[in-house]
Amino acid sequence: MAAEKTTFFSLLKNFFFIMLFLQFAPSFFSDIKNKIDDRMSKKTNIGCIPLQGEIRSATWFLRHVKKFSDDKNIEALWIKINSPGGFPAASQAMHYGLLEARKKKPVFVEIQDWACSGGYYVAAAADKIIALPSSLVGNIGVLMQLIHLKKSMEYLNMNVEYIKSGKYKATGNKFTDLTPEQRLYLQGTSDDMYKQFTEDVAKQRNLSLKNLASWADGKALTGNQALKQGLIDRVGSTEEVNQEIKKALNSDSEIKMIYPDPPSFLSRMMGEDDRESQETSMKCTITEILSLFTSCLNTRQIHSANILIPS
Repeated sequence: MAAEKTTFFSLLKNFFFIMLFLQFAPSFFSDIKNKIDDRMSKKTNIGCIPLQGEIRSATWFLRHVKKFSDDKNIEALWIKINSPGGFPAASQAMHYGLLEARKKKPVFVEIQDWACSGGYYVAAAADKIIALPSSLVGNIGVLMQLIHLKKSMEYLNMNVEYIKSGKYKATGNKFTDLTPEQRLYLQGTSDDMYKQFTEDVAKQRNLSLKNLASWADGKALTGNQALKQGLIDRVGSTEEVNQEIKKALNSDSEIKMIYPDPPSFLSRMMGEDDRESQETSMKCTITEILSLFTSCLNTRQIHSANILIPS
């Protein structure tokens, strides 16, 4: 009986190792095949970094820009942009990060559906920008959106009281109207951001600041229109980017795309992947606001409350 039990566990152990081998074998042999192919045929390694969706943080993007620009086996960077823009500081940080990378190797941008506002700010730092004829490009400008909930709070018979130090500290809060002074202050902030944005784009795209009305009035242009304004270098898609890279590197070798490693399970658990934390942060904010209003609607006895919502 003991011998039969030992044999069963031995078979179970062997079965486990066989299943484990079958799980990782395809990836293992694929890596070996790729290494053999690389040795047999010369390929041009290109670091490809996607920039997708709203720009909220530059950390993940800049980490991989630096990694690829420092890698001697990678000959150029290919940035695939599909973004409506986002936070000014993050977009500006990405712009400057690509300028630093260009000191080491060429940078190419492929605009997919759109590269608007901050998305175009990032694109403008590249050596070459290629967009589809129907892509949306530009939308150069700065927008501040303020949500006013004063009337909603009055309807719910609620009020918010602020205790502040500093004349402009509560500027832009959701529960009071802007004063003329506060509006002027915010307009000055917006104008300064716009000045930085347009100066950086003009410098990289060799555009005149005297003609801002023609290329930086907040309009989103098609790829064809953007080409006429000098915002991009060429209309086309992936094949045209391939051609531009080979031309710049003076190479006829096949291009091999090197992508960033996907975030590990541990890094996601530790919150080290910004893309995950951005989504989580947004979900938490929306959840908190919905929870607030649900509780307000369901509680008729509340006449006043102290409420803090991140502004």
